[in-house]
Amino acid sequence: MKLGLALGSLLFLSSLSLAQTPRCQGFNDQTNTTSNAITAAGLSGPTTRAYRFLASCAQPLRSARLFTSAPSRSFATSLEIWSEDPATQLPLARLGGGTCVLPLAQPTAWYGVNFDAAVPVTANAPYWLVWIDPGFLQTPYEPGGLDVLTSVRLSGGTWINDPPRELKLQLFDALLDEVGISTQPDACASSQGKLGTIFTNEVPVRGNANFALEGTGFTPGAPAVLFLGIIPSFGQIPLAGTNGCFLHNELAASLSTSVFTGTLRSTTPSGNLLLPFPIPNLQVLQGQVVTAFFAVVDAGSALPLPVVTSNGLQLVVI
Repeated sequence: MKLGLALGSLLFLSSLSLAQTPRCQGFNDQTNTTSNAITAAGLSGPTTRAYRFLASCAQPLRSARLFTSAPSRSFATSLEIWSEDPATQLPLARLGGGTCVLPLAQPTAWYGVNFDAAVPVTANAPYWLVWIDPGFLQTPYEPGGLDVLTSVRLSGGTWINDPPRELKLQLFDALLDEVGISTQPDACASSQGKLGTIFTNEVPVRGNANFALEGTGFTPGAPAVLFLGIIPSFGQIPLAGTNGCFLHNELAASLSTSVFTGTLRSTTPSGNLLLPFPIPNLQVLQGQVVTAFFAVVDAGSALPLPVVTSNGLQLVVI
């Protein structure tokens, strides 16, 4: 597939953002210190843990990152924001969340997800970060960390107390970006009210064999297409017959696939998409621009064109 290698030059670097958006709230994220422990893998499936925090972000939460890794198995993991039951001071209801796949045996780093809904928060009000852990992951805790969060665990449908944890967490009021990655707003809501988004946890640097584009928040099993472009700052074109969806590039190339239906103990978690794009270590690639977005069939939609589109991504190889 030709991605227009002749298009780019290093001049693009002066006009494209190469910085990661600052988090609006963080916990124990000033160092890369972490414990050496690995999470247990329960026989009955993934473990659901929750960590209580008081919100300080002024805008709705859109994404989150956890400091972890998958040293022995490439599994997926989910992060969610829940409200609190004022009577029990325990997690009450899911407000939004997402899933990502952790690459095998890579250094512990900040891996994150976009949420399938914008989550409004009230300053100083309690919320819960829910982590659905498949097992065999690096624990995202900082020994001696200053931020110690109340922790509970789901057992038999009931929240039970866990030891307080120095969780390494970042919360964002924007969709995930990266060095060399910028986002184009926004995804359109499906008939289920969810926002399916595109993101990556990798930096588009020459020689990165793990670079991949991911999607989360889509209907499991639905047909999907990844559209690629090569025109920087293309903008948006409204897609008639949809629920306010947009085209985010000129549709220079496409890849057909389908939304995963698997479990977190796999690289095909339900509701997600994952398309590897290893970047060769070639000087000619430096400065090249690629834009991308997903279009996914929304079988529950009664609109003339029953599809949803993700936000757009624009990457520049560095």
